[in-house]
Amino acid sequence: MNKPIRFIILLAAIATALTSLATEPINYYNNALGKSDEALMSALRSIIRVHNEVSYSSGLLNAFKKADVDNEGYIIDIYSNCRYRPNDNGSSASHVGQGYNREHSFPRSWFGGEVAPMNTDVFHVYPTDIKVNSQRGNYPYGVCANGTRLTYGSYVAKGKLGNSTYPGYNGTVFEPDDEYKGDLARTYFYMATCYKNELQSWPGSPQLDYRTNKYKAFSTWTINMLMEWTRLDPVSEKEIKRNEAIYGIQGNRNPFIDHPELAEHIWGNKQGKPWNGRTDDTPATIISPVDGSIIDLGSTTLGTPIPYSIDLKSEGLTTGVTMSMSDNEYFYVNASTFTASEANNGTSFIITFTADDLGTFDNLITIGNEEVTSTFTVRATAVDLDITGDVNGDGEVNIADVNAVINVILGDDSGDIDGDVNGDGEVNIADVNNIITIILGL
Repeated sequence: MNKPIRFIILLAAIATALTSLATEPINYYNNALGKSDEALMSALRSIIRVHNEVSYSSGLLNAFKKADVDNEGYIIDIYSNCRYRPNDNGSSASHVGQGYNREHSFPRSWFGGEVAPMNTDVFHVYPTDIKVNSQRGNYPYGVCANGTRLTYGSYVAKGKLGNSTYPGYNGTVFEPDDEYKGDLARTYFYMATCYKNELQSWPGSPQLDYRTNKYKAFSTWTINMLMEWTRLDPVSEKEIKRNEAIYGIQGNRNPFIDHPELAEHIWGNKQGKPWNGRTDDTPATIISPVDGSIIDLGSTTLGTPIPYSIDLKSEGLTTGVTMSMSDNEYFYVNASTFTASEANNGTSFIITFTADDLGTFDNLITIGNEEVTSTFTVRATAVDLDITGDVNGDGEVNIADVNAVINVILGDDSGDIDGDVNGDGEVNIADVNNIITIILGL
């Protein structure tokens, strides 16, 4: 295996492992399952658009202390190698290394200035070196082969300004360092999704082209570039921690950190394909009940219901499933429809058998949707109640007979006791039920 392939596999493994650390609430993205393209984007917007707004001054600075500090308490500056403390914020600088301020990675001039809630949405506002922030200005992100990287002594910018060398655009761009390109791509996906309904009226920039690409929002060259960035720079532990911190502050999440594959379904190579809530393309599968299996409910006397719990578990469903039965006379269930989330997370249902005819009955059950189906059989037996119940032969039917049958079931019987009260060839709880029924005079 050559080195590039090994490197790509390693990146994928790391991305999968780190993404699994995210702790999104159960069912948080449930309304987005089964959707693709604009419908998927709109569903995500409805999930994340309403959130708590923080103030520009103290609100953002306090948010940085929770979302953008490392284990040693230093600000994580995506624009420089400077080691700033949270109190090192300022407003002006003559060179790199003189403090940090608020960087609107999605420049606020693009959405009309100090407009709420975009102006203080922590997901796109980062603490960055003041001088590098000023150098970036409101230029779009891009790629430049020969750009200007600011330095001052040991302080070095993590980014450079220059003429774009990325196909499709030749204006001035700011190119962030590779380690944060994926972060910023996923930030931009968040902004285009969260503010999908507002974006078409924004002043815009060379990075945006709603007129041409509609809901996809970005110019074509930007879409191509951002998709490259998110693929080459997978979700990092820093992003996961930041996502969790901002969730605690704003009450919403960045879907493209929790599920980076979402970008592929809206802008990438999975357009037109419904999102199944998973990072891989595993086909929808019903794990339990096993397709083709037979589940024996046991036996019961005529007219006596016997309930049985059956587990339902699936993987990769994007739409709900429905259950149908071939026998609706002797069998009935407490639920026949299940959402994709219920099935994927695992649930159960109760099937009950009761009959007024003797015999063994099979019920073919089908669970499925347009993606997948699973069929299995449940079997139950109805027996006659014409029994004495005097298991131990003492001339009475009482609790001693119940205990005798239980001993047979447990394998503790030391006497010559059959225990097969109902004559179905087995000694089980149905025999106990039969004796109790006789004792009660039912």
